Amino acid sequence: MTKIETEFIIEKIKKTTSLIQHEFYQHWMNQNYSKDYYEEYPGYTEDWLKFRIKDLYYLILSYFEAKSLNHSYETFQREFEDKIKNELDLLDEAIYHPESETELKIINDFYIHLNPYNDFSTKKRIEDALLKVHSILSNTNHILKKMKVTDIQREEQVYNPVKWIIGLYFPKVRKKNQASFIQKFKYYKPDILIPELKTAIEYKYIKSEKENDIEKYIDEIRTDSINYKGDERYDNFIAAVYLKSNELTTPQEIEACWESKDFPKNWKLIISSN
Repeated sequence: MTKIETEFIIEKIKKTTSLIQHEFYQHWMNQNYSKDYYEEYPGYTEDWLKFRIKDLYYLILSYFEAKSLNHSYETFQREFEDKIKNELDLLDEAIYHPESETELKIINDFYIHLNPYNDFSTKKRIEDALLKVHSILSNTNHILKKMKVTDIQREEQVYNPVKWIIGLYFPKVRKKNQASFIQKFKYYKPDILIPELKTAIEYKYIKSEKENDIEKYIDEIRTDSINYKGDERYDNFIAAVYLKSNELTTPQEIEACWESKDFPKNWKLIISSN
């Protein structure tokens, strides 16, 4: 099998996994929280999920074969062949953290076999997905214009539309998630939480020349970086700075100030301006 064919299988596994997780989450949410939810064809979604899980199973076998991972191929096949053939426990659910939503157990079990390989490591999957998040945040101004958000006075007017967009890709963002960044005298609450990526986002809206003290804003974020600790569900942090006008300062000035503050390595700066 050629390198291009192998890369195609890898991408197909990732997309199929994402599709299954998204569809299961939507189905589960509708069943548990939507009083008016019904399926025109009862059982269709569950049959679709089973079909896709089988598809994912054979894709993973193809990956092991393409990589000549014979032992992994045999171990994976031995563990799941009967379940796939007889559709046993394919839709079993599990909760992997007390404050998270239910997930498909078999997907987690599949990835126990894939995670040791760099192509599918949890770290790499999160890094790839974060690139998409970075792109969305850097286009904050474009999103606000498209959604016709004007006369912005408060930061939530900036980050709520962005949060909605991110929620299209990562459904758990739509929930009223809370983090446990609790210090002695204060509870710290990030503006956007992405549980799927273990990521918290803090927005800063710089809106007038009078308030254009860049160091003050960066110092506020630096304080957040000190206090956003203690919740093992989140270990990636993004500071999204949105400038009302390019005349207030330049991205280079903000970046220089950021660099001078010695932020932790797991903090990333994203700048967008009007």
